[in-house]
Amino acid sequence: MTKTTVSSKGQIVIPKGIRASHGWAAGMEIEIEERGGCVVLRPVRKLPRT
Repeated sequence: MTKTTVSSKGQIVIPKGIRASHGWAAGMEIEIEERGGCVVLRPVRKLPRT
């Protein structure tokens, strides 16, 4: 388990290893959901343009 700290602006840093394993890059939109006392992060899935 990895620890991080919430900044005074409410920001957190997601460790590089976790970002890399999920393919999350700078500027990527992430959805945040509260679920059963936990917080779930997942990338926003954009539909391909037609």
